[in-house]
Amino acid sequence: MEKIKLSESFIIWDSIKHASKISNTELKDHLTKTYAASPRKQNRYEDVSAPSDCKHIPWIIEQFSNQLIKNYSLKAYTLDTLIQIHKPGQTCVKRNHFDPYNIAGSPDFVLAYVVQGSGELCIEYSNHRDVQPCWTMPIEHSKMIMFNGTLNYWFNPNPSETEDRIILLYNLHKI
Repeated sequence: MEKIKLSESFIIWDSIKHASKISNTELKDHLTKTYAASPRKQNRYEDVSAPSDCKHIPWIIEQFSNQLIKNYSLKAYTLDTLIQIHKPGQTCVKRNHFDPYNIAGSPDFVLAYVVQGSGELCIEYSNHRDVQPCWTMPIEHSKMIMFNGTLNYWFNPNPSETEDRIILLYNLHKI
């Protein structure tokens, strides 16, 4: 008797260590200015492309990539990076990053990095007959969560009454 795994869905998470060279304060300021200066949002999810001139953006993915290689022998490169800002009480539309009209250009994984704020990330997955079960995970600043790009997800409403929640979304392609 033999068993073959046909596919796998997973979630991997970690936090940026305090000894890291990443400054969430600098990053927050840079992303907030970029988001505010964007004349219109890039898509119906109100994403804005992250700037390429901010040194902290590649540092985050570099730190996470090193851990992926070390712990899972998994290599990936960034297709693009998006900014999401949720005002107090605001949430986002349920979505995934799979484009059925551009499968080759669709990311294999999404890495969400919480620059500022807290709340919950909900990820739906398929478990054969158990239709659309959901994994809910608390989020806080400096937390990184990677999951399959085909999975539907959303962030629950921003619980803060005063602070915006700022999230970077890295679309990743495995090598």
